[in-house]
Amino acid sequence: MYILAQIFGGIGLFVIIIGMQSKKKDTMLLAQSITNTCFVIQYFLLGAITGAVLYIINTIRTLTFYFWGKNSKDPSLCLLLLFISLAILFGMYTYKDMFSLLPIIGSISTTYGGWQKKSKILRIGMLISSTILIIHDWHFKAYVGMLSYLLIVLSTLVGLIRFDVLKKEKS
Repeated sequence: MYILAQIFGGIGLFVIIIGMQSKKKDTMLLAQSITNTCFVIQYFLLGAITGAVLYIINTIRTLTFYFWGKNSKDPSLCLLLLFISLAILFGMYTYKDMFSLLPIIGSISTTYGGWQKKSKILRIGMLISSTILIIHDWHFKAYVGMLSYLLIVLSTLVGLIRFDVLKKEKS
């Protein structure tokens, strides 16, 4: 089970690294949905139930934001509050120890980032979430997940520099 969990973590890593290098928010959200699904499986296999349950919610959230964007609509404030509330509710329901709070905080960060219009805000949300989840994965010995989040941090920083920092300097 442990090796299988690491394989799913690796697949999720590959997809999100490529996704974070996209200019388009919808492409990043689609990549995030695939990655979230891989991480659901990884966390269940490792017994990290809070992380797994929150990633199920995150997958639904990300797909919801993706389809709203594809229909040229902005997700409502009610959707934002719904997904943040679900993250808190299910996170508290599956609470095991202080490390269980980390996926909740990460989920709120990426929920807000995905709800916003700008790709930059999504990248910042991913940066915050991934940094927090490095600690969570270390605690649960999800080493491929931990490496994934470290590489996601690096990929996200590259994306921020390429599409936000350098873009502003050229203006």
